[in-house]
Amino acid sequence: LALRLQWLFLVVQDDRNMKGSMAAHSTRPVRTDIVCDFHSDESVKATVKAIVPHCKDCSLEDLTVTHITAGVTNHLKRVDIKNHESESLLVRVFGGEGVIDREIENPTFEALVDGLDGPLLYYGRFANGRVEGWLDGYRPLAPSHVDLSKPHIIRLVAQEMAKLHFVKLPSFLSKYHSEPCLLSQLNEWTELAMRAETKSNILARPQGAEPKSMESTLQELRLDDAQSELESLMKSIPKDSPILFCHNDLQGPNIMYNEELNKAVLIDFEYGSSNYRGFDLANHFNEFGGGGENGYPDYDNFPSTEQIHSFCKSYLQATGSDDPSEDDILALAKEADTFIEIDHYYWGFWAVIQAATEGCEVFPYVTYAFNRITQARKVLGQRKK
Repeated sequence: LALRLQWLFLVVQDDRNMKGSMAAHSTRPVRTDIVCDFHSDESVKATVKAIVPHCKDCSLEDLTVTHITAGVTNHLKRVDIKNHESESLLVRVFGGEGVIDREIENPTFEALVDGLDGPLLYYGRFANGRVEGWLDGYRPLAPSHVDLSKPHIIRLVAQEMAKLHFVKLPSFLSKYHSEPCLLSQLNEWTELAMRAETKSNILARPQGAEPKSMESTLQELRLDDAQSELESLMKSIPKDSPILFCHNDLQGPNIMYNEELNKAVLIDFEYGSSNYRGFDLANHFNEFGGGGENGYPDYDNFPSTEQIHSFCKSYLQATGSDDPSEDDILALAKEADTFIEIDHYYWGFWAVIQAATEGCEVFPYVTYAFNRITQARKVLGQRKK
C-alpha cells in the first residue's frame, strides 16, 4: 500500500505526463533500474558509478563506503571519492515501503532541492533508493532537546520551517500536494494498523530490540480506543487552519547544522506534503522529547512556553512580520497546541505499521508506538482537569 492510496490511480495514469513535465521544467537527474544491495560495498560503489557524473570513470578502489547509523526508515551510506574530498555522496536505500509513496516523494524532493535554493544536491534515483550530495561541514542535530532547545537553534529552525512552508512547487506537482495529507494518512494507517494480519506479521518476527512481550504491549496499546480518541481529536481542528507544504517529521536528525556558518538545513522530506501548519509545529515541539534513537521519548523535555513563543516569533519574522504582536505569537502557539496529541497518535500508528513491515530487530517500534500513544492519552487527561 502506498502512503496516499487515493492518489495511486492518478500516479499511474499521469506518470508519463509527470515525467514529461519534469523534463520541461528542469534537467532531470539520472534514473536507473539498478537494485543496490545495501549490505555490499561493491554494489553501493557500482550504483554511484552508474549515476554520478564525476564517478563514472572512477575505479572501485577510488571509492570508500562508510555506514551511517542515523537512519531509522532508510539505510544510509556515505561514499568518499579519491581526489574529490569535497564532493562526498549520500546513498539512501529506501525503507518504509508501504508507508511512503516514492513515485511522489522523489519528484517532490527534486523540486525542493531546486525551490529551497540551498546546499542540497540530488544526483539521481536507482530502483530502491537515490544518491544525494553529502553536506560537508554539517552535522545532524541531536534527536532530543539537547540541541533543539538552544536559542540560536530555535531561531534557525523556525526560519527554515517558514521558508519550507512557503516554497513554491512546480505546477505539475500541485495536484499531489493540494489537500492536507493528515486525514488520508491517518485513515490509511489506522485501518492498516488494526488489521489482524498486521498483528500476526509483528508477532511472527523476532522480538529483537523489544524489551518485553510484543503481544502484551500491543494489548496495552488498545488500538480500537486509540482510533476513537483520534477521531474525536480530528473533529477539533479549526476549519480555517492554514494549510501549507509541511515537513511533517522535523526531528533533530532531520536538521543539519553548520557551526562555522551558523546555518541550518532541513533534510529528509519523505513525509513532506501539504498539511496543517499547526501539525508541523506541534510535531517539532514533540520531538524535543526524542525517542527516535531508542524508542523512549522523555516528554519532561517538551519545550517551555518561553521556548515555544520564541520559536513562533522567529517563524513569524521569517514570513515578513518584522515585529509580530504578542497576539500573533499566542495565536500561532495555540494553532500548534491543537495538534500535540494528534501528532502522538500519528507516529504511534506509524510505528505499529513499521513493526509489521520492518520488524523490531534493530528498533523497538512496538515500544515506541506504546510510548507515543500513552503520551497522547496523558496530555488528553491533563487537558480535562
